[in-house]
Amino acid sequence: MDAIKKLFYNHTLLVSCGLCSLFILFFLIFLHGIEPSILGLETRWLIVSGAPLLYASIVGGYLKSFRGFGVELESQLNTPITNTALFVSDVFTKMPSDEKLSRKHLAYANQKTLKKNKVLIFNCGKNNYYNVEIIEEYLHAMPNLEYFEFVDENGYFKCLLPISIFKPDATNLPVIEPPDNNALFDLVNAINNDHLFQTFGAEVINEKVTESKSVIEILPVVRQSRHGIVGVLNENDKLVGIVDERALESSIADEVLKAQRKK
Repeated sequence: MDAIKKLFYNHTLLVSCGLCSLFILFFLIFLHGIEPSILGLETRWLIVSGAPLLYASIVGGYLKSFRGFGVELESQLNTPITNTALFVSDVFTKMPSDEKLSRKHLAYANQKTLKKNKVLIFNCGKNNYYNVEIIEEYLHAMPNLEYFEFVDENGYFKCLLPISIFKPDATNLPVIEPPDNNALFDLVNAINNDHLFQTFGAEVINEKVTESKSVIEILPVVRQSRHGIVGVLNENDKLVGIVDERALESSIADEVLKAQRKK
């Protein structure tokens, strides 16, 4: 479904005119099959049904020029920046994740998978469930974590917190330091009392966009975010990754340059 949306968004004119051409073609074939004398044209002239598709190809910049059947057309149009449409799903950084569950879950989990995880999920509907000592074990087993994600009781995204708040060695220093116990205690208390935003204030990342949006649409959201980072959600409101301002602007610039080279 997303692929169809992208195709239609990026090539609306081409898709619309293509469907129009098919309709005309089948209509002419239908008439020609019933009574060829109705049209009074040779069969080869059924190619006239392709006129809308040819028009879309020229106007959309897919063809520079066309010569044939006594007709010569040439495109002089520039591609507007809004037509160089990338979607968030094309540019976001995927963030493998796992939910913080029991010590037993951690013991039986695949160790390679644990090391690939970038996000550890906490369910804010689980009051008096989380234990600082077990969270420390998860942090030790997942050395590449970048964020804690917090979801509501239904599993829907609420916010992110950078792992650097809780793990001083998050910058991959040679010496692995233990997690910050005080920060973890604050975290557990904040979940139990539903005070995440009050406890961690400006560190909270709660801005979000959906992966079906175009990069042009979400650029203002990313620029206005406190950290230059927003969460990317799928159609089920589940976090699938993040997008940051620098990567977003770089992707837009690359797309514009690509469009310029096609001229």
